Amino acid sequence: MLAAIDGACKRNGDPTCSSSGVAWIETEDGDLLFKAKFETCSTSQRGEVNGLLEALHYAVDNAGKDEDIIIITDSEYLYNTVTLNWVGKWH
Repeated sequence: MLAAIDGACKRNGDPTCSSSGVAWIETEDGDLLFKAKFETCSTSQRGEVNGLLEALHYAVDNAGKDEDIIIITDSEYLYNTVTLNWVGKWH
């Protein structure tokens, strides 16, 4: 399974801001899917995380037992969160 994810925020930091996180998913069967989450009063980082969560939720529910899951992101924030274990330091 291949998932490309992204997130964005309109009016980041403003009380009227809104973010979107999206995942474009290609299954092993070649099906293309689109999953998204929209939030108000959010940030661009939350948009990125929500894109990742959409991909992971889909993968947990639909990936085969031995199926590889590849996630592509342009977010240095998400990349460092996983590879440098920033998430393990959040309390």
